Formats: sequence, C-alpha cells, structure tokens
Amino acid sequence: MAQLRYNQSLERAVKVDKMYYSTNYSSPVGTITLACDSDNLVGLWLEGQKYHGGTIPEEMIENNDMPLFDAAKNG
Repeated sequence: MAQLRYNQSLERAVKVDKMYYSTNYSSPVGTITLACDSDNLVGLWLEGQKYHGGTIPEEMIENNDMPLFDAAKNG
C-alpha cells in the first residue's frame, strides 16, 4: 500500500480570483442592479446611480439564475 507524505517544497500560495455576477431587477423605485460573488450580496445600485458598479474589482458576469439573487428579489 502506498503512503502519502507531506512535502513542504510542493506547497505554494495560490491566488484565487473571485467571480462576480450581476442581475437587474425591476422594482417600484426603478431598475436595480444586484451583484454577488456567489456566496454574498456585494453590491446594489439604482439605474443611473453615480459610480454604478464601481465597488466591484472585477468585471461582472450577468447571471439571472443565482439563488442569492432570487432570495434578494423575493425578500
């Protein structure tokens, strides 16, 4: 039976970039853009708002099928 050994020389830091997703929601106050990183809601902007999406460090991918967005839209 083979044994696995821990080898520190193989250990290295790996930077994992988050992916950010967005969707638009038609609300009573106008169109709202929601942004998430799949686990957390990370942004919310009204259409035409100054700095719309400006706090997100990466380009957002439009995805209307995120459970987090469904929860936010349905309250």
